[in-house]
Amino acid sequence: MEPIKTHPIAAIVPEMSHAQLSELVADIQQDGLWEPVLLHPDGSIIDGRNRYRACLEPGVAPTFRTWDGQGSLVSLVLSLNLHRRHLNASQRVMAAVKASAVLKEEAKTRQLAPQNNNRGRAVQANLQEREKGQWRDRAGELVNVSPRTLEHASTVVAKVSPN
Repeated sequence: MEPIKTHPIAAIVPEMSHAQLSELVADIQQDGLWEPVLLHPDGSIIDGRNRYRACLEPGVAPTFRTWDGQGSLVSLVLSLNLHRRHLNASQRVMAAVKASAVLKEEAKTRQLAPQNNNRGRAVQANLQEREKGQWRDRAGELVNVSPRTLEHASTVVAKVSPN
């Protein structure tokens, strides 16, 4: 079986440690895969990359389902992972930093999408730039991180990341 690629959105949440993955492999060997791997419509993995890897190691056939494309992909990935993964505060902050960038892009995409007015004609959405706090605050809410902490982390990441 040819490996399935992971969608970039999955990188919002860190991969499991080697020890955690070993535990998951043992669990899947014993009880099978309970939750299917979630695929993007393009066929890449958006949730379940660790489950997928844990199935491949012992030769267990993974099961899949495809995301319906409804709603925010970043909100979905965070919602699915934050309650079942035990992320520490630093991991949550980094997830929020990554999520805020994706939420910003989602907002731009929505702004640029043609909207239908009541006469059936396509009209451009108002293209005024949202204040950066709106999507950043949403990212913080999703992972339970204060706006101030997220702002500090974003500043640090921006200073150390090559552009």
